Amino acid sequence: MTFVFDSPVDFRKIAQFLKTLISYHEKTFFIMYKFKTPIIISAVLFIFLSMSSFHALQPDSIIGLWKEKDGTKTIKIYKVETSYFGKITENLSDDENKIQPGTVIMKDFVYENEEWKGTIEIPNRDLSLKGKITMENPDELKATATVVFIGKSKTWLRVK
Repeated sequence: MTFVFDSPVDFRKIAQFLKTLISYHEKTFFIMYKFKTPIIISAVLFIFLSMSSFHALQPDSIIGLWKEKDGTKTIKIYKVETSYFGKITENLSDDENKIQPGTVIMKDFVYENEEWKGTIEIPNRDLSLKGKITMENPDELKATATVVFIGKSKTWLRVK
């Protein structure tokens, strides 16, 4: 289970809540009362150390510039209303049929269940393929294009 906070977490309020909870039940839970300071510290430490899981994947995480792992292409992913699109901004490929900068190759990607699904266009072959993007980490994504049951994946690294 993943928790996402829209606003910063106020650890003082959490500690105060835990302290109130413990003092309310101090007669019932003698052990908890006796060790309430270590419990509060442990709870706050747990929350603080777990913040990486609380800061879960956001739908807009893919927005930005991405370079293909081999360094030949750069793509800009942007949002239009509720969908994500991607266009080639740089193509250093030696291929004579290379995709020209400005060409949109990702269309109508929608975020659901920690992945984005949409259409990947390959204009020089006049193909529209089912596409899926997953984030491997905040600076790496994997784009997969699929035809029937055959898929090909490429890794893209965030340009900083």
